[in-house]
Amino acid sequence: GVYAVLNLAYSWRLKQVPVVDVSIIASGFMLRLLAGTVAVGIPPSRWLLLTGIFVALFLGFAKRKAESFHEEASQRAVMAHYPPALLDTYMAVTMTATLATYSLFATSPEAQLQHGERLLYTVPVVIFGMLRYTYQVHRGHGEDVARDMLRDPWIIGAGVLWLAIFLSHRL
Repeated sequence: GVYAVLNLAYSWRLKQVPVVDVSIIASGFMLRLLAGTVAVGIPPSRWLLLTGIFVALFLGFAKRKAESFHEEASQRAVMAHYPPALLDTYMAVTMTATLATYSLFATSPEAQLQHGERLLYTVPVVIFGMLRYTYQVHRGHGEDVARDMLRDPWIIGAGVLWLAIFLSHRL
């Protein structure tokens, strides 16, 4: 339904429109996230949904930033409309929004009730992970999010630490 229409619109023309291109990709991610929560019967938290959209936008703009390091001839057409400083601004804004909404999620009464204090202790780990990923993007990595995250031992370490904190029952 909606996902197919978004993909068709993106492929047809909207991939050439700055900001709209990344927004459509982020919307597709959010639709998959919502479908996943429905499939497993978990009602999505509003803070987690906001965090999801902001992190999807952040990763989309980070990918565009990574692409900006290529020769102009090999860049996708939309890149001509993305000055590097603007991509830095978009990344900073969406990273800030991600961290704010994740922090609000981690400290929300619902999260505290379900997970205790554990999520609160993950906030610095998430901050580190996003800053480290931003560092990697500015070093020319970030076009393939999963591959580039799995190649950075510090990001892997942050992921393992986040998981250890989340799974801890003592906190």
